[in-house]
Amino acid sequence: MIRRGLSGTLLLLALASCGRSDQKAKPSDIEKSGEAKTSAPLPSTSPAGSGSGAPEKPWLTQEVAEQIVNSDSLMGTAFAGVTLGGPAPPDDVRARIAELARTNDIKLDLEIVDNKVAAVRFDVSYSGCCGYEPADRLARRLGRPFMQPQLDGPKEWSNDWAHVFDNVHLRVRVRVNRVAVRWEPVIPTYAAFVDRADKLIGTEITAMRDALGDRVIEMDAGKKYFVELPYQVSGYLSDLMKLEERKDLGFVVVAASGRIHEVVIPLDTSDEPNRNFMLALTKRWGTPKEKETDSSHSWTWQSKTRSIVAESGETAVIRAIP
Repeated sequence: MIRRGLSGTLLLLALASCGRSDQKAKPSDIEKSGEAKTSAPLPSTSPAGSGSGAPEKPWLTQEVAEQIVNSDSLMGTAFAGVTLGGPAPPDDVRARIAELARTNDIKLDLEIVDNKVAAVRFDVSYSGCCGYEPADRLARRLGRPFMQPQLDGPKEWSNDWAHVFDNVHLRVRVRVNRVAVRWEPVIPTYAAFVDRADKLIGTEITAMRDALGDRVIEMDAGKKYFVELPYQVSGYLSDLMKLEERKDLGFVVVAASGRIHEVVIPLDTSDEPNRNFMLALTKRWGTPKEKETDSSHSWTWQSKTRSIVAESGETAVIRAIP
């Protein structure tokens, strides 16, 4: 079961005590309505008496955090003049954002590709023994989800998640006292998603990593990588799952001799996404050979340069033909 909370995003709770990121939230942290309680404003500095001799770095204030992340988990007023997928903003807008980052000792970066805003990044760390508390509060604003397989069972909190709304793809990572956020335009169609995946075949690993940066996660050096794309084949899945099973973050690419030769895309288990995905594959590679049994349903395409096999609810594998 997945619990949803504020503004239609997935609900989270604040962690309960200092020094541990795996503490479970108290039942009192949730209202009977299922909504998260409104948090008290963050202090402008970290709590005193942490035991360290040196003063701790001031925390990012709640006011500034709300300028950066709005109540819908999207880019806030701090990014006025910036449009994802739109033209690169003028110098005065960039200077204003850079000054906000410098003043608050955080990272605010605009990723500009072909003179367009490809992504916006926000990265903040909170110092001190209890730095995880404001980090968790910010994560709540970003829709931190949890899974609860059984109503009376323990909650499984996510440290890695993605949401898609208003044509924006939100990607969040939480590491104890650090929160890293990336907003980027959603890939608009299944066809565009398939095209993006197919174009990786034949690409050198180094070129892929240079182009995609932190969107590439090494699984087996030189052989296997997970590639994040701003498109969700399925909704939130627990980050306790194996990375290659995460249908909400991207897909796996397989390499040999320094080049990508195979893409493995996880498929949704529901009918409509599967149907739309098969239509996209058919539009690109023509009518497939179809095989259906009581327990499986598969489609196969063949061209001069590609072999594609898709199994309903499992994976679609695109391979290069030597």
